[in-house]
Amino acid sequence: MKLFSFWRSLATYRVRIAMNLKGIKPDEIVDINLMKGQQREDAFRKVNPMMAIPALVDGDVVLNESVAIVIYLADKYPDKGLLPRELAPRADAMRVSPR
Repeated sequence: MKLFSFWRSLATYRVRIAMNLKGIKPDEIVDINLMKGQQREDAFRKVNPMMAIPALVDGDVVLNESVAIVIYLADKYPDKGLLPRELAPRADAMRVSPR
């Protein structure tokens, strides 16, 4: 499993949080420096033609959207859930505004 990342990316941060909560460590983390324009280099454009991060490569699976990556990881590794199973606590965990 390879994660393409940039330290200032909030979307990548979301994926890293999900991975940490599930105890998943990628085999490789590739830093794509957006400030230097590395997302436009041919090697990364082959991974993600949209030139955005994060990107996750897991065997033949290539995902380029943080929410899709988190859902993929949640389904692939269901043993440690990211949200409560019960409906009310699950909805409460998704709350954006304070109570």
